[in-house]
Amino acid sequence: MTQTSTATFVCLVLGNLLLAGCASNKPPADQVFLMPAPAVYEEGRIDPFGSSALPADSPPPCILYATDRAPTTETERFAYYSDERTNLLRLGEARIEPAGDQPLTWAELRRISLLKDRSDRYPLQVGSVDEYGILGGYVLDGALRVPKSLTLYQSSADSALSLSKLVFRRQRAGEALIGEMATEQASRFLSSHPRLRVIDVSNAEGAVSGSGHGYLRESPWVSSDVVLSLRYDLAPEERGLTRAPGSPIWAFPDDYLERAGPALDRAESVSPNALPR
Repeated sequence: MTQTSTATFVCLVLGNLLLAGCASNKPPADQVFLMPAPAVYEEGRIDPFGSSALPADSPPPCILYATDRAPTTETERFAYYSDERTNLLRLGEARIEPAGDQPLTWAELRRISLLKDRSDRYPLQVGSVDEYGILGGYVLDGALRVPKSLTLYQSSADSALSLSKLVFRRQRAGEALIGEMATEQASRFLSSHPRLRVIDVSNAEGAVSGSGHGYLRESPWVSSDVVLSLRYDLAPEERGLTRAPGSPIWAFPDDYLERAGPALDRAESVSPNALPR
């Protein structure tokens, strides 16, 4: 067996092991489990839903989406988009629905979504999508200069990206500044470009669960950071994140919750249930 074929065989074995290990914990391909509540909400400091209540006959809520995946041509495998990447960004609105044999009402899911400890998993699914339009690559290049800041989350425990690096022999953005890539040149670049914020989630609670790739959904600390960033427009240091002396990379300290909770209290006292400006 040649070196190339040996490497390919090892990659296939690793991939099958990862898939086998995750299969029993995953919902069907068209569903996703309700994510853990962000840690800042677990403490009951505020009700993110406010006093509003959806009427019983209200349609399911919608979310905006952006994807670079191609529309599906295999409807038996993919409902709306395939796993094939394109150079286009498709924008639209997706309607979310409770799934499962006995789907819950949105009022029940709203209550359950804030519980810290849950005995069951609650599946959700995309009921329909409404695609608004498509952005080309040349538009995206300019769009990167529009936001006042750009945040990149990364993890040293992301085994999915490690496998991708092994297979495709190139670094992915989610691990770009870890280990040998955390060079002095990269540090100088980040220090001179404060609008680009790199956050290492390796120390965040729940960030290493499973393959370590789903930390945005699986880690109550990481989702809390997203809430404090997007909903209240707080900078990393205002959200409880820290940096080692001389490092441009933000991280989650061991006492993150003791920092993030008061950060939420301060943000709420200034702008209750705020949204980014």
